[in-house]
Amino acid sequence: MLLWAVGDAVAPWLALAGLVATLVVSVMDNGLGFTASAELAGPYWAGRAIGVQNTGQGVVGLAVAPLFAALATALPWPAALAVAAAMPVVAVLVTPVRGEVVGEPVDAGNAGSALKS
Repeated sequence: MLLWAVGDAVAPWLALAGLVATLVVSVMDNGLGFTASAELAGPYWAGRAIGVQNTGQGVVGLAVAPLFAALATALPWPAALAVAAAMPVVAVLVTPVRGEVVGEPVDAGNAGSALKS
């Protein structure tokens, strides 16, 4: 918010950077992401996994706005939207999930066992 305020007084591009950072930080919290990170990491690595997940989410969130703006400037609007729509599919393909079998049913009664052990 301070960067946004200073930018408003000094330079419009700085205000925009502050606005984007404010918007990303204000909407990026998601308890499901923290829970999944902690459960997959196990009880001894949960804190580190949550920190890496949260930092990565923030860095990517800050990078997306200017990258998408450049993309939308270089390509026609529908093409830019198509590239943006493809990104979650790419994320699914490149995200490693150790020990998870696709289509394996989840035992709801044992879902939090990684944190209990």
